[in-house]
Amino acid sequence: MATWSLREQPSPRVKLLLELSGVILLIAIWWLIAWVWQLPRSVLPTPLDVVKTFPVLLFGRDGGMSFENLSTNVLWHAWRSIRLNVLSYLEAVTIAIPCGLIIGLFGPIKALTEREMTGFRYLPITAFTSLIITWFGISTLAKVQFLSLGVIVYLLPVVIARVQEVPQIYLDTAKTSGATRWQRIRTVIWPMVSGPLSEDCKNLLPITWTYLVIAEGFNLNEGGLGALISNFGRASRFDFVFALVFIMLIIGFCQDKIWTSFNKWRFPWLYR
Repeated sequence: MATWSLREQPSPRVKLLLELSGVILLIAIWWLIAWVWQLPRSVLPTPLDVVKTFPVLLFGRDGGMSFENLSTNVLWHAWRSIRLNVLSYLEAVTIAIPCGLIIGLFGPIKALTEREMTGFRYLPITAFTSLIITWFGISTLAKVQFLSLGVIVYLLPVVIARVQEVPQIYLDTAKTSGATRWQRIRTVIWPMVSGPLSEDCKNLLPITWTYLVIAEGFNLNEGGLGALISNFGRASRFDFVFALVFIMLIIGFCQDKIWTSFNKWRFPWLYR
């Protein structure tokens, strides 16, 4: 009964078995739906149909389809997407963290922008697609700006909230001890904010993958997993689409694990 107690975690062995069982159950349900309703591959491919696409994506040309000026080696496209993901996220973090700190630290600036920040998270990013293309064209730069904007609208309010969560008593104590404004920021606020903020950044990383298909649709000839998904989707080859989505999930999972490992090394107190 202890296993079913509220918030009680199973042992590592039981947890691993449950995780594997969850994957098997999901695949079984997927296969059962496709088999019972006898759905064609153009509607819902079976897990086996998806598995068969990987040799084509890795070693074949294009699975019988021809996309002008577009290689279909999935490793090359994966690298293009990862590069776009990293560049856009670095830009978003570089903009959102300093701006969020300034807004959160100074009351007049926060009052000036508070109402705007409240609605900022509801900004429909896709509505600005045409505007971004008009400003930046259909190059990689436009894709980076689009994905970066998608992260900033979520990350900026998070940074402000983290600054506001720092207990005032610590700042008052540092001020009483003679710490200057900059010293209070450097020795009190930033150490207390940086750990949770790094975890927030990790949790917001999937946003760039969410919008990736739209961004890479600006110019399909530049490639990327999103470009491949768009092309295969137009050809109703959803077995390839499912395979590419699965690859994106694997990349995102690896990024999450790398970031988690960094946080455990840099901020071990977050995981105690």
